[in-house]
Amino acid sequence: MNTRTSWLFEAPLTYEVPGGQLSPPRQQLVRLGQPIDASTGPNLLNDAQVAHAVQQNRRFESTVWRGYYDPISIYYLRFRLFTPGESEFAQAVARWQSAVGLNVDGIIGPRTWKVMRPRGEPRSFTNPDDIARPGNFAQVLATFGDPRPNPTAWAKTNIVPAGAPRGFHFRLYSGGMSPTVQVHRLIRPQFERLFQSVAAEGLWDAIQPVSGPFVFRNIAGSTHLSMHAFGLAIDINPDVFAQRQNRVFPDPFVVEIFQDHGFHWGIFFPTPDPMHFQFATGT
Repeated sequence: MNTRTSWLFEAPLTYEVPGGQLSPPRQQLVRLGQPIDASTGPNLLNDAQVAHAVQQNRRFESTVWRGYYDPISIYYLRFRLFTPGESEFAQAVARWQSAVGLNVDGIIGPRTWKVMRPRGEPRSFTNPDDIARPGNFAQVLATFGDPRPNPTAWAKTNIVPAGAPRGFHFRLYSGGMSPTVQVHRLIRPQFERLFQSVAAEGLWDAIQPVSGPFVFRNIAGSTHLSMHAFGLAIDINPDVFAQRQNRVFPDPFVVEIFQDHGFHWGIFFPTPDPMHFQFATGT
């Protein structure tokens, strides 16, 4: 007998390991909108299954999920301290599949990716100030107003300074240092809680310099307003994590802190944007 505990299951659990293969315990499926930490737990695949999964994941990485091995590890499987090796990645994928009721094979093929893609963060999020994160552009307008008719007047009414934690300053991408950045008034407390958490974890320098949050502009190459135009988005360390230069990613703890404060990571935008976090989805 072998006893292990994983939050994916109704722990603590005891289960048999016949012939060296794990018999998965009965589990309660994780609902849509609940993040899944698959970085730890029982190994559900035997050696032959792992070898097959590694081979298939190499194939699907270039055809299905566009080489985002590290972002998937961080964003979906919730590895924080290290990037998993291919075998450990396959076991984590298997745990993730088990948690949502998919066929457990450790492979992120088209079916698993279709289910995984929208489940990287809570489906909805409401901050302590009772501001719900918008899920589409219409909800952004309904919650935060429409700056387009008169951007100057709208900004005067809605854009306010959010402060860095005591003893810290923002290094601005445009140049210079500042104790504040400009954000929408309704989520100033949320931005300040976010900044406090980043600083408390010793990660302040990892997000510097910052661009935005408020910059009235469209999405690059588009006629649609960016979430920067509402003061809802921030770009971190643009020189390192610039759009399209998507083989270097923020510290996993940084991503987790932003996620836990309701901010959506731009890595899985149609044009990947690893420096970008916004308090909105579906935009």
